[in-house]
Amino acid sequence: MPPVPRRPRRRAAAAVGALVAALVAVVGCAPSQSGPAPAVQRTTPPPWDAPVYAGSYIAAAGLQPQRLDYRSASRAVLTLRVRYDGREVLVPARIGEDRVNALTAGLHTHDDTGLVYLEPPDSEAERGYTLGEFFTLWGVRLTSDCLADRCGRLRVEVSGERVPGPAPDVPLTAGTTITVYG
Repeated sequence: MPPVPRRPRRRAAAAVGALVAALVAVVGCAPSQSGPAPAVQRTTPPPWDAPVYAGSYIAAAGLQPQRLDYRSASRAVLTLRVRYDGREVLVPARIGEDRVNALTAGLHTHDDTGLVYLEPPDSEAERGYTLGEFFTLWGVRLTSDCLADRCGRLRVEVSGERVPGPAPDVPLTAGTTITVYG
């Protein structure tokens, strides 16, 4: 009996090897699925954009993420103004919204007009929201005496009245205008 030619086997082995190499190359070039970066509170001068991957910021603020199309039974709005070193700071659109993962917090902005929307899920409706939670969602440091890197001259006013006490604890109340001076 004559020997069986080995060429078809070699061709098949070469094809399988090429396929494996191609798969390794494609998988090796794929982006990592390790998840969003942790929330970072910026301590730099403005401008401050809204975090794109807001899921970690929603968690850092202690809020429950909702689907982006979530509609609350209650909806209220307040105005936020921020002044840094005497200049108006833009409060950007989509603070508290994670467009990549289609998530939102009950506390968020839709546009850059300074309007802040309070649309809490039932689990957050009773307790309300604070200025500190909003700045955590924004990723900008707000402490009792600091706004980002400006410390020692922090002042908060609600509808023109200076607020005593820690800035992060200021409650967000519908219909008011909150101004933060840093």
